[in-house]
Formats: sequence, C-alpha cells, structure tokens
Amino acid sequence: MTRTQIQLPDELYRRAKALAADREISLAELVRNGLEHMLTALTPPTDAREDGSLPILETLPETPDFAYPQWKPDGGWSAAADGVAAKRAKKKGARA
Repeated sequence: MTRTQIQLPDELYRRAKALAADREISLAELVRNGLEHMLTALTPPTDAREDGSLPILETLPETPDFAYPQWKPDGGWSAAADGVAAKRAKKKGARA
C-alpha cells in the first residue's frame, strides 16, 4: 500500500471524520472506499471483460446521450408514432 497526504477543507474533514466514526471505520478506509467508488462510477467500461460478462451499470449520466435522434423529451416517439398512424389511416381511406 502506498502512503500519501492530501489536503482537505476543514468542513469536509469534519464531515468525513464524523461519517467514518459513525460507520466505525478509519478515515483512511472511508477515503479509500470513496475513491474506489468514484473511479468505478466514472471510468468508462471496456469493450469486453475477460470472463465475457457485460459490465454492470452503476449510474446513469445526468443527461443521457440517446442514439436515436428522433427521440425528444417532449414525446418525440409518440409524435412519430402518431404521424405513422395518420399516414396508415390515410392510405386505408384512399383504398376504400
């Protein structure tokens, strides 16, 4: 294990010490756990794992990057479906 030093604002240090005491762990363990969590959550997944399993999705980004440009937060899929339904109804009406 590598020994290191970090500088923390006083309030962050107090809150971290209190949380560590509440969980009955050392401040060092709390920092290691927090750093491990952040690295896991923020590191992009690799394309493949050695065992062939899929990566577990830990968190979702705040603004998802959807692969479908026709999707809109205002109901773009339903609006697109309504347009298709209207075209089909128009074709049926023309056939009758």
